[in-house]
Amino acid sequence: MDDGIAHSSPAGFVPALAVAVALATGMLELPAALLRRDLFLVPIEGDGHVLWMAALANLVLVFPVAALLWGINRLRPGRRTERAATLVLFTLAAYALLLYIPRVNAWGVLFIAVGMGVSGSAIAMRRREAFHRGVTRLAWWLPLILLIYAGLVFAWTPLRERWMNRGLPAVAERRPNVLLLVLDTVRAMRLSLYGYDRATTPALERWAQSGTVFEQAIATASWTTPSHAGMFTGHYPHELNTGFRTPLDDRWPTLAEVLAQEGYRTAGFSSNRKYASYESGLARGFARFEDFRVSPGQVMVSSSLARLLVWQPWFTHLIRYYDLYGRKNAAAVSDEFLRWVGHGTQGRPFFAFLNYYDAHDPYLAPPAFDRRFTSDTAPFRPLVIGPSLTPKQMARELEAHEGAIAYIDHEIDRLLRDLESRGLLENTLVILTGDHGEQFGEHELMDHGNSLYRSLLDVPLFLRLPGRVPERLRITTPVTLRDLPATVLDLTGGPAKGTFPGSSWASAWGVGERTGSTSPLLSELTWPDGEIAYALRVGDHEYIDWFQQREELYDLRNDPAEARNLARKDNGAITAPYRAFRDSVVGDIHRPPEVERLQGWLTGIIHR
Repeated sequence: MDDGIAHSSPAGFVPALAVAVALATGMLELPAALLRRDLFLVPIEGDGHVLWMAALANLVLVFPVAALLWGINRLRPGRRTERAATLVLFTLAAYALLLYIPRVNAWGVLFIAVGMGVSGSAIAMRRREAFHRGVTRLAWWLPLILLIYAGLVFAWTPLRERWMNRGLPAVAERRPNVLLLVLDTVRAMRLSLYGYDRATTPALERWAQSGTVFEQAIATASWTTPSHAGMFTGHYPHELNTGFRTPLDDRWPTLAEVLAQEGYRTAGFSSNRKYASYESGLARGFARFEDFRVSPGQVMVSSSLARLLVWQPWFTHLIRYYDLYGRKNAAAVSDEFLRWVGHGTQGRPFFAFLNYYDAHDPYLAPPAFDRRFTSDTAPFRPLVIGPSLTPKQMARELEAHEGAIAYIDHEIDRLLRDLESRGLLENTLVILTGDHGEQFGEHELMDHGNSLYRSLLDVPLFLRLPGRVPERLRITTPVTLRDLPATVLDLTGGPAKGTFPGSSWASAWGVGERTGSTSPLLSELTWPDGEIAYALRVGDHEYIDWFQQREELYDLRNDPAEARNLARKDNGAITAPYRAFRDSVVGDIHRPPEVERLQGWLTGIIHR
């Protein structure tokens, strides 16, 4: 008799099975994510905490299912309901792991998972007693293993920092600290610091009185990773390997590495979890690098099943949460840095990099800033950024974006005042800039990383270092962010010229001349198949070679909106000098594809 007393299930079997399956599946998700990263170049978007976080998220997610299965099993405590519970939980486990295969049909994956659940449960029932013993042991041991693992991961960050700092050389003289603040997805023309009619950056306007503002600072790329990589290495995108799915490699030294060799303590605090995280390669040289944080939201998106649930529009509307799960706001980034500084610098200067992500889609500033530039009293619900937005919707998204900029301005003001109160600011080189801008309908485009127009390339740039950087100065000659590391070494008394390519921005306020940067004002956009588009600023003109498909030339003095393409007037004669100059800068580039065609298709990033 299948459901007789002899075959009844122990009361704790289904709960133990749920714990064992949920935790084991979570522990397998990190290897699955690593395999997907290595085969298909899909970032993990997590750190070492992913293993225990995924297990915890699965446990939370499986709990209501397990409660239902346990209730059924208690009503009919026999082999059939036991196998049904095993089948359901095995299916969920298989489905969770199969979701790591990129770009596969969800229903097809579910069908395969059900088949695996049926087969697995049948095998388990054939060796029922051994299965019971194994489940019980796993239910006891896995929580303990995960608890120990979590403790080690929490201890790893400070231990790694101590290890990297143990052999720092002595600092020969009192050199200034370096604080690099990057406003992710913020273009200069949205800042009241640059004359914008909305008071988006009142604090920066005040701080600008004690430093130098560059009116024309140009990013080397129109999206995050290559732009940051350019700021860290002094190299243009065509000289780097960075791509949408490939991290920065160690071909060139980074600013953090060089300053560490000079005796600096180094730390990075980033809220861009995809393209400015440890996985992006930008953490190289930093003794401490904090990107992902332990939070309920991060726990949920560490599990494939939980991600599938919480990213559903109906679930978002149900819980009324429209932000990115686990996202760090500006206050959290500033607080991480201030805690780090508060632990003491051991008599050494520091180099700290902070990435503020609040102005990136979805634009969700906290109260007091979310409606600063709108009269709309309706609750703001961010929409999918795209050409389908109506003018009213686009205007509301822009207002939210600018409210987020005002919030970042407020938090940076708090940070600088805190450093000032500690007596650190007067010996700190502060560099505030952006990695790229954001489009709101210009050239019928939205978002970023899809053009090389001024709306994406013109970013803010402000420097402050009492005694070394002039006060109340505004430089009108254009500069490139490629020169950032060379400038830092120049202003901090670093190694001899030549450590990084490029020239120092300090030449812009040199005695008797204000020449600005001598580096080519070059920006690039690379597709996954290796093709490169270029934008080159020469005098008052901007030349764009869009993947050799079309050429554009704009007179920025008379046409700042880039509305009249001068290259249309002839068959290329007017752009010939710009092409020649571009070729002299980049040479004959035969860059290998970033990813194979199959990988590009699987990750959904191949350009067609």
